[in-house]
Amino acid sequence: MSPLVLADAEKISPLHAAGAIPKATPVLVLAGGKDRHARPEEARAITERIGPQAELVIVEEGEHLNLARPDPDALRARIEAFLR
Repeated sequence: MSPLVLADAEKISPLHAAGAIPKATPVLVLAGGKDRHARPEEARAITERIGPQAELVIVEEGEHLNLARPDPDALRARIEAFLR
């Protein structure tokens, strides 16, 4: 993004924002293994930036807008387990 268009573009980056999440806040990061827009390696970097309270789940066959399609029950169970 050009500085002429958005001077503080890095401040709206998910990776940048992840560093501001309080350390006591548990975070579940979901990513699709076949997502070409928000790639799994970006999700890994965000998870690492958040810290040890973050947990990463990569749905190997998941896509950007269809993360649950490969196995909705398994994804639901994973989210429910995190929320408990």
